[in-house]
Amino acid sequence: MSSGTPLVLDLFADTAGRHPERVAVDAVDGTLTFARLDERAHTVAAALGDRGVRPGDTVAVRVRRRTALVVLMIGVWRAGAAFVLIDPEEPVDVAQYKADLVGARLTVRDEDVPALLAGPPRRAAVPEPGPGDLAYTIFTSGSTGRPKGVETEHGGLAHHVATQLTEIYSVLPDPDRPRRVGGAAPVTFDSFLDQVLPTVAFGHTFVLFDEAGRFDPANFLDLGERSLDVVDCAPSQLSVLVRHGLLERRRPVELVVFGGDKPSADLWTRLRSAGTPAFSIYGATECSIGSMTADVRDFDAVTLGRPAEHSPVYVLDDALLPVGPGAVGEIFLGGPGVGRGYVAAAEETARSFLPDPFAAVTRSDARMYRTGDLGRLGDDGVIEFVGRIDYQVKVRGFRIEPAEVEHALESIGSVTHAAVVPDVLDGPASQLVAFVTPLDGPGWASLRETLSERVASHMVPASGYRLDALPLTPSGKVDRRALLARYHEELAASSALEPPATEAEAAVLSAWKEVLGRDEVGVTDRFAEIGGHSLAAIEIISRLQESWPATFKVADALLAPTVRDMARVLESARAGSLPRRV
Repeated sequence: MSSGTPLVLDLFADTAGRHPERVAVDAVDGTLTFARLDERAHTVAAALGDRGVRPGDTVAVRVRRRTALVVLMIGVWRAGAAFVLIDPEEPVDVAQYKADLVGARLTVRDEDVPALLAGPPRRAAVPEPGPGDLAYTIFTSGSTGRPKGVETEHGGLAHHVATQLTEIYSVLPDPDRPRRVGGAAPVTFDSFLDQVLPTVAFGHTFVLFDEAGRFDPANFLDLGERSLDVVDCAPSQLSVLVRHGLLERRRPVELVVFGGDKPSADLWTRLRSAGTPAFSIYGATECSIGSMTADVRDFDAVTLGRPAEHSPVYVLDDALLPVGPGAVGEIFLGGPGVGRGYVAAAEETARSFLPDPFAAVTRSDARMYRTGDLGRLGDDGVIEFVGRIDYQVKVRGFRIEPAEVEHALESIGSVTHAAVVPDVLDGPASQLVAFVTPLDGPGWASLRETLSERVASHMVPASGYRLDALPLTPSGKVDRRALLARYHEELAASSALEPPATEAEAAVLSAWKEVLGRDEVGVTDRFAEIGGHSLAAIEIISRLQESWPATFKVADALLAPTVRDMARVLESARAGSLPRRV
């Protein structure tokens, strides 16, 4: 990173000084101007100092998706510290593990916020962080059975803003005019930071949705003056939004940004045909969010694109030598965005963060990160994603190590061995499936409930089965293809499904079958246990909103665990409990 690259805090201070009355954050609990956000962040920084937080410390932030979340993020930085964002809904032991691993000086919860903001505005008398200081830690799934913490410095984050984000947001006409940028990502993902940064660095308005609102398509479609100008989300969510008219809004979307998983060819084609500026971001949490960019308008087919400025990307063979055009190799990421490594995991850091021999001429301490992704190098330097070289999987954009889920299952007393597979081995997966031994013991519903207390919700398999023993390959490894075949056999053998008894149940059941791609669904089946997930729920509800002759509450429908329960929400609306659709 150039010594002249401004840090994110410097950019924020400049924006707050130039546009003090501009709205910085718009959340369910109200709005904050840049002046108010800056003032509160300084007050929080001073209050953290009163509570023993010193420069170089880490603060765990475990609050709901409200304006205070952004205040705390900037306030922690103002105190010279780093943060780790923890979802309030995470299991207590997982949250505590994260806080303990990073050595959090303090954990801030919702009930702590009023005291941090109490009294007159004030400022912390500490130096603000420099490029080499830690900015944040984000946890990703770990193959050892525990999530691993990735440390990112302020300099790496500044490089990402100065190169990739600046390139993307510069396509907006009159870029200094404030835009409304949607905040829909989970707070535990670096994509959430990528949605906050345009506010902090460029002066846009960050629209922070609450947990239910971040999945509701209505928040991304036409809302008049409150419509989003920039939509940034995972490809799976973006596909749902596009199918429901995102690209045909009366007030057009000005910019679309997506990343975290490979988009479908259909989504790519639709974005390209619409002509809306749309950018795919490829990168790794270990390398300050993003390293490659593809402007959809420039490419006929799905691609990772080209490296961002001063962010070298290498495609290397097994000997760590560059492959030629047309050849496939492992993708390595270099440049100033490469992070410190993994918290308290020196061996894993050494395996994944290697000396960068291609940058040694200019920087002897440069490193490159081994992604585990396979890519094909094109003649023009464009890189195409091919697959993974390990067993790490992505399910609806979530990067998951099945070994972590298996470890958590095997920690349950009634489980001896566990194997977890995606429902599709050679393509995009929508859910995980678990197999455990021995055959005797509590059923999957009980195991699932216990597991949900030990791992994040997106890591809990939708289905589970008990076996006498796990099938093995001739080499003695778990035969995951045999397990997947067993799963499909179980689906085909499903029987005694209770049929719909009312018009509403029939409508809901039809929507469930279409969206989940399953014929074997009964009205008492539980959504989460047959492959349901949040984006599928939103797609189902969107279809019902179009066909059902009365308006119903999306939040109520989201909470309905079965077809019958969701049908009751629809029936209540038609009975007059809610206004009819007009």
